[in-house]
Amino acid sequence: MFARNSFSLVVLLGILVFIAGCGPKLPGDLPKLYPTQIEVTATDGSKVENATVLLYPVGGTEVVGGTTNAQGIAEIRTRGEFSGAPAGKYKVCVNWSVLVEGPTSKRPAPTDPRELERYNRRVEDERTGRSALEPGYNDAARTPLEVEVVEGKNSLSVEVKKLDPLPTS
Repeated sequence: MFARNSFSLVVLLGILVFIAGCGPKLPGDLPKLYPTQIEVTATDGSKVENATVLLYPVGGTEVVGGTTNAQGIAEIRTRGEFSGAPAGKYKVCVNWSVLVEGPTSKRPAPTDPRELERYNRRVEDERTGRSALEPGYNDAARTPLEVEVVEGKNSLSVEVKKLDPLPTS
């Protein structure tokens, strides 16, 4: 009975070691990555949702980034695939756009179903994203935002200024 349980345990451990070794391997040219998240908050205290956050290394080349969730937090990934960021100082770029309707949507919708379909396609084609932040946050040379990723777990935060009022057309 003991030999059978020992054999089962050895097989189970072998499977677990195999599974643990199947995760994504870091490329040899990639420095050590540290878990990093960054919270983006507006000066009015609101969380900035669905913003693209890019960290440009000061004196380096490996740009890392993520997209903010409903709580305004972006989990930073390197090369879009590997969780975390290399240690170092970064300039932070935030690109947050709001959807703006084009001129067609300001006209009454037609009642004829054939015309309505064409109207809806045109409205969709005219929708564009416009930056909802004051200028400079999406330019690495002009952004006032900086953070430092250190060894270990990093929970960073930045504050941005929204346009007032937000773009509507």
